[in-house]
Amino acid sequence: MKLMVFWWVVLAIYAVVNGLAVFLPFIPGPPIFFFWGFLAPLIMVIVWWGFLTRRKKEMANWWVMGILSTFAYFCLGAGSVWVVGQIWAAV
Repeated sequence: MKLMVFWWVVLAIYAVVNGLAVFLPFIPGPPIFFFWGFLAPLIMVIVWWGFLTRRKKEMANWWVMGILSTFAYFCLGAGSVWVVGQIWAAV
């Protein structure tokens, strides 16, 4: 249960920082596009899978949380790519 609370807190902080990075500048540049769209989600997924594989003995369904993390972070990355792409298309 503690791990799930920690997971939601990390996901919420990531989503807020991601939103601020995308919407704070008037027109986000390529570094924001590539980092928040591709690199940051990939890093977060690798970190979560690495963290969860070390906790295999403590959790019966550790892989479910890994799949949930993969889906959540890649959806946030796809959202960033979509939003930045829409901003670029509008300018």
